[in-house]
Amino acid sequence: MKKLKLTLVLLLSTISVISQPCLPDGIKFEIQADIDRFPIDYPTCTQIIGKVTIGSIHSETNIDDLTPLSALTKFGGELYFGYNQLLSDLSGLENVDSINGDLTFENNDLLLNLTGLSNLFYIGGRLTMHGNDVFTDYAGLNKLKAIGDGLWAMGNHSLVDFTGLDSVLSIGGDLFIQSNAALKNFHGLELVAVIEGSMDVKGNEQLESFSGLDSVASVGNDFWIESNKALTS
Repeated sequence: MKKLKLTLVLLLSTISVISQPCLPDGIKFEIQADIDRFPIDYPTCTQIIGKVTIGSIHSETNIDDLTPLSALTKFGGELYFGYNQLLSDLSGLENVDSINGDLTFENNDLLLNLTGLSNLFYIGGRLTMHGNDVFTDYAGLNKLKAIGDGLWAMGNHSLVDFTGLDSVLSIGGDLFIQSNAALKNFHGLELVAVIEGSMDVKGNEQLESFSGLDSVASVGNDFWIESNKALTS
Protein backbone atom coordinates (compact mmCIF):
# COMPACT_ATOMS: atom_id res chain seq x y z
CA MET A 1 0.00 0.00 0.00
CA LYS A 2 2.83 2.38 0.89
CA LYS A 3 4.49 1.65 -2.46
CA LEU A 4 1.20 2.41 -4.27
CA LYS A 5 0.81 5.73 -2.46
CA LEU A 6 4.40 6.66 -3.25
CA THR A 7 3.85 5.80 -6.93
CA LEU A 8 0.72 8.02 -7.07
CA VAL A 9 2.54 10.93 -5.44
CA LEU A 10 5.40 10.63 -7.91
CA LEU A 11 2.97 10.42 -10.83
CA LEU A 12 1.04 13.52 -9.73
CA SER A 13 4.31 15.38 -9.18
CA THR A 14 5.46 14.44 -12.66
CA ILE A 15 2.19 15.66 -14.22
CA SER A 16 2.42 18.99 -12.39
CA VAL A 17 5.97 19.46 -13.68
CA ILE A 18 5.09 18.48 -17.23
CA SER A 19 2.07 20.81 -17.51
CA GLN A 20 1.77 24.15 -15.75
CA PRO A 21 0.81 27.80 -16.26
CA CYS A 22 3.48 30.46 -16.50
CA LEU A 23 4.25 34.12 -17.23
CA PRO A 24 1.56 35.99 -15.25
CA ASP A 25 2.99 39.26 -16.59
CA GLY A 26 2.81 38.02 -20.18
CA ILE A 27 5.49 37.86 -22.87
CA LYS A 28 6.44 39.58 -26.13
CA PHE A 29 7.77 37.58 -29.08
CA GLU A 30 9.31 40.30 -31.26
CA ILE A 31 11.53 38.20 -33.55
CA GLN A 32 11.64 34.57 -34.69
CA ALA A 33 14.48 33.83 -32.28
CA ASP A 34 12.15 34.68 -29.35
CA ILE A 35 9.68 32.06 -30.59
CA ASP A 36 12.43 29.49 -31.09
CA ARG A 37 13.74 29.96 -27.53
CA PHE A 38 10.37 29.54 -25.82
CA PRO A 39 10.38 25.72 -25.42
CA ILE A 40 13.95 25.94 -24.11
CA ASP A 41 13.30 28.77 -21.65
CA TYR A 42 9.88 27.44 -20.52
CA PRO A 43 9.93 23.67 -21.12
CA THR A 44 6.96 22.91 -18.82
CA CYS A 45 4.70 25.82 -19.78
CA THR A 46 1.40 24.97 -21.47
CA GLN A 47 -0.67 27.97 -20.38
CA ILE A 48 0.46 31.59 -20.54
CA ILE A 49 -1.47 33.65 -18.00
CA GLY A 50 -0.67 37.21 -19.09
CA LYS A 51 -0.90 39.10 -22.38
CA VAL A 52 1.00 37.63 -25.32
CA THR A 53 2.27 39.78 -28.20
CA ILE A 54 3.50 38.01 -31.32
CA GLY A 55 5.17 40.61 -33.51
CA SER A 56 4.94 44.32 -32.83
CA ILE A 57 2.42 47.14 -32.50
CA HIS A 58 4.32 49.47 -34.82
CA SER A 59 7.12 47.86 -36.90
CA GLU A 60 7.67 44.85 -39.18
CA THR A 61 8.98 41.55 -37.80
CA ASN A 62 10.60 38.41 -39.25
CA ILE A 63 8.34 35.89 -37.48
CA ASP A 64 7.21 33.15 -39.87
CA ASP A 65 6.98 29.94 -37.81
CA LEU A 66 4.90 29.30 -34.68
CA THR A 67 5.59 25.57 -34.35
CA PRO A 68 7.90 26.04 -31.32
CA LEU A 69 4.73 27.09 -29.43
CA SER A 70 2.98 23.77 -30.06
CA ALA A 71 2.87 22.81 -26.35
CA LEU A 72 0.56 25.73 -25.52
CA THR A 73 -3.08 24.90 -24.79
CA LYS A 74 -4.53 28.10 -23.26
CA PHE A 75 -4.00 31.85 -23.14
CA GLY A 76 -5.24 33.50 -19.98
CA GLY A 77 -5.18 37.04 -21.35
CA GLU A 78 -5.02 38.82 -24.69
CA LEU A 79 -3.29 37.28 -27.72
CA TYR A 80 -2.11 39.93 -30.19
CA PHE A 81 -0.55 39.43 -33.63
CA GLY A 82 0.86 42.56 -35.24
CA TYR A 83 3.03 43.52 -38.21
CA ASN A 84 4.17 39.99 -39.00
CA GLN A 85 5.05 40.45 -42.67
CA LEU A 86 6.16 36.82 -43.20
CA LEU A 87 3.54 34.90 -41.24
CA SER A 88 1.14 33.09 -43.62
CA ASP A 89 -0.66 30.72 -41.21
CA LEU A 90 -0.92 29.80 -37.54
CA SER A 91 0.45 26.26 -37.69
CA GLY A 92 1.80 25.37 -34.27
CA LEU A 93 -1.23 26.55 -32.30
CA GLU A 94 -3.34 23.44 -32.96
CA ASN A 95 -3.46 22.52 -29.26
CA VAL A 96 -4.91 25.85 -28.11
CA ASP A 97 -8.52 25.42 -26.97
CA SER A 98 -9.29 28.75 -25.28
CA ILE A 99 -8.25 32.40 -25.16
CA ASN A 100 -9.74 34.26 -22.20
CA GLY A 101 -8.95 37.75 -23.48
CA ASP A 102 -9.03 39.46 -26.88
CA LEU A 103 -7.69 37.81 -30.03
CA THR A 104 -6.36 40.52 -32.37
CA PHE A 105 -4.71 40.42 -35.79
CA GLU A 106 -3.37 43.70 -37.15
CA ASN A 107 -1.36 44.33 -40.32
CA ASN A 108 -0.25 40.75 -40.98
CA ASP A 109 0.26 41.08 -44.74
CA LEU A 110 0.55 37.38 -45.72
CA LEU A 111 -2.07 35.89 -43.40
CA LEU A 112 -4.72 34.21 -45.60
CA ASN A 113 -6.95 32.75 -42.85
CA LEU A 114 -6.72 31.34 -39.32
CA THR A 115 -5.60 27.81 -40.15
CA GLY A 116 -3.78 26.46 -37.12
CA LEU A 117 -6.44 27.30 -34.52
CA SER A 118 -8.44 24.19 -35.33
CA ASN A 119 -9.22 23.31 -31.68
CA LEU A 120 -10.10 26.78 -30.39
CA PHE A 121 -13.66 26.72 -29.02
CA TYR A 122 -13.79 29.85 -26.82
CA ILE A 123 -12.68 33.50 -27.04
CA GLY A 124 -13.52 35.43 -23.89
CA GLY A 125 -12.83 38.85 -25.34
CA ARG A 126 -13.12 40.44 -28.77
CA LEU A 127 -12.06 38.87 -32.07
CA THR A 128 -10.56 41.66 -34.20
CA MET A 129 -9.17 41.57 -37.75
CA HIS A 130 -7.71 44.90 -38.84
CA GLY A 131 -5.70 45.77 -41.94
CA ASN A 132 -4.71 42.24 -42.97
CA ASP A 133 -4.41 42.75 -46.74
CA VAL A 134 -4.78 39.20 -48.11
CA PHE A 135 -7.02 37.77 -45.37
CA THR A 136 -9.99 36.14 -47.14
CA ASP A 137 -12.07 34.36 -44.45
CA TYR A 138 -11.99 32.80 -40.98
CA ALA A 139 -11.21 29.23 -42.04
CA GLY A 140 -9.49 27.44 -39.17
CA LEU A 141 -11.93 28.52 -36.47
CA ASN A 142 -14.51 25.84 -37.24
CA LYS A 143 -14.80 24.66 -33.61
CA LEU A 144 -15.29 28.14 -32.14
CA LYS A 145 -18.61 28.33 -30.26
CA ALA A 146 -18.61 31.70 -28.51
CA ILE A 147 -17.09 35.16 -28.86
CA GLY A 148 -17.41 36.91 -25.52
CA ASP A 149 -16.97 40.54 -26.43
CA GLY A 150 -17.52 41.37 -30.08
CA LEU A 151 -16.52 40.57 -33.65
CA TRP A 152 -14.70 43.42 -35.39
CA ALA A 153 -13.42 43.45 -38.98
CA MET A 154 -11.97 46.66 -40.42
CA GLY A 155 -9.87 47.38 -43.50
CA ASN A 156 -9.27 43.79 -44.60
CA HIS A 157 -9.24 44.37 -48.35
CA SER A 158 -9.60 40.70 -49.41
CA LEU A 159 -12.17 39.55 -46.84
CA VAL A 160 -15.08 37.99 -48.78
CA ASP A 161 -17.26 36.52 -46.01
CA PHE A 162 -17.14 34.91 -42.55
CA THR A 163 -16.62 31.29 -43.54
CA GLY A 164 -14.93 29.48 -40.66
CA LEU A 165 -17.18 30.92 -37.96
CA ASP A 166 -19.89 28.39 -38.82
CA SER A 167 -20.15 27.03 -35.25
CA VAL A 168 -20.44 30.40 -33.46
CA LEU A 169 -23.77 30.69 -31.61
CA SER A 170 -23.51 34.14 -30.06
CA ILE A 171 -21.54 37.39 -30.16
CA GLY A 172 -21.27 38.89 -26.71
CA GLY A 173 -20.42 42.44 -27.75
CA ASP A 174 -20.58 44.47 -30.95
CA LEU A 175 -20.59 43.30 -34.55
CA PHE A 176 -18.48 46.05 -36.12
CA ILE A 177 -17.80 45.63 -39.84
CA GLN A 178 -16.17 48.56 -41.64
CA SER A 179 -14.23 49.29 -44.85
CA ASN A 180 -13.72 45.72 -46.06
CA ALA A 181 -13.53 46.37 -49.80
CA ALA A 182 -14.29 42.83 -51.06
CA LEU A 183 -16.91 41.76 -48.51
CA LYS A 184 -20.00 40.34 -50.24
CA ASN A 185 -22.19 38.99 -47.42
CA PHE A 186 -22.19 37.46 -43.95
CA HIS A 187 -22.03 33.78 -44.90
CA GLY A 188 -20.46 31.81 -42.05
CA LEU A 189 -22.54 33.42 -39.30
CA GLU A 190 -25.70 31.39 -39.94
CA LEU A 191 -25.92 30.02 -36.38
CA VAL A 192 -25.58 33.37 -34.60
CA ALA A 193 -28.88 34.11 -32.85
CA VAL A 194 -27.92 37.02 -30.60
CA ILE A 195 -25.68 40.07 -30.95
CA GLU A 196 -25.57 41.48 -27.44
CA GLY A 197 -23.98 44.81 -28.31
CA SER A 198 -24.43 47.11 -31.30
CA MET A 199 -24.31 46.23 -34.98
CA ASP A 200 -22.41 48.70 -37.15
CA VAL A 201 -21.93 47.98 -40.87
CA LYS A 202 -20.23 50.85 -42.69
CA GLY A 203 -18.27 51.54 -45.87
CA ASN A 204 -18.12 48.00 -47.28
CA GLU A 205 -18.28 48.91 -50.97
CA GLN A 206 -19.17 45.48 -52.41
CA LEU A 207 -21.53 44.29 -49.68
CA GLU A 208 -24.64 43.05 -51.51
CA SER A 209 -26.81 41.65 -48.70
CA PHE A 210 -27.01 40.59 -45.07
CA SER A 211 -27.33 36.94 -46.09
CA GLY A 212 -25.79 34.81 -43.37
CA LEU A 213 -27.39 36.69 -40.49
CA ASP A 214 -30.79 35.07 -41.03
CA SER A 215 -30.88 33.54 -37.53
CA VAL A 216 -30.23 36.78 -35.63
CA ALA A 217 -33.25 37.42 -33.40
CA SER A 218 -31.99 40.42 -31.46
CA VAL A 219 -29.39 43.18 -31.39
CA GLY A 220 -28.79 44.56 -27.91
CA ASN A 221 -28.00 48.17 -28.75
CA ASP A 222 -27.73 50.38 -31.85
CA PHE A 223 -28.09 49.08 -35.40
CA TRP A 224 -26.25 51.21 -37.99
CA ILE A 225 -26.04 50.68 -41.75
CA GLU A 226 -24.11 53.34 -43.66
CA SER A 227 -22.29 53.86 -47.00
CA ASN A 228 -22.48 50.31 -48.34
CA LYS A 229 -22.87 51.27 -51.99
CA ALA A 230 -23.74 47.85 -53.46
CA LEU A 231 -26.27 46.86 -50.80
CA THR A 232 -29.53 45.83 -52.46
CA SER A 233 -31.49 44.24 -49.63
